[in-house]
Amino acid sequence: MAEHVQAAPRFDQQRGTAEQVLFGHPKGLTFLFTTEMWERFSYYGMRALLVLYMTKHLLAPDHAGNVLGLAGLKGALEAVFGPLDLQPLSSQIYGLYTALVYKGPALIEEIKRGLCGRLDDAAAPLADAVGRDAARIAAGELR
Repeated sequence: MAEHVQAAPRFDQQRGTAEQVLFGHPKGLTFLFTTEMWERFSYYGMRALLVLYMTKHLLAPDHAGNVLGLAGLKGALEAVFGPLDLQPLSSQIYGLYTALVYKGPALIEEIKRGLCGRLDDAAAPLADAVGRDAARIAAGELR
């Protein structure tokens, strides 16, 4: 078992070079796995921190009156899900945000297609540009 733990060179006959192997896999695969693991860890950690921030500070009763549009959003979410305490409200707001990030461009595209049927041919390229820019903004390409 000890020979599998240590990185051992393996001769690659096609390239004529020695390749480092770790647990029977190329060392580059370990690098890719570690990178993806930390990316996921960071994403879910930031998600938890965002909900914690909303629960402990942003939506606290003494501060919530200063948040623009919170009363309307809370009313809309409570109409769908029933009465929400701070933590469930924070989670629902984050879930709504995530849904809009992933489905927002498709929603805008559907609205654009519906409008293009009613618009003149001269306005259709403008509607195309709006839909394309909205998708690029949601993907983080435009700021």
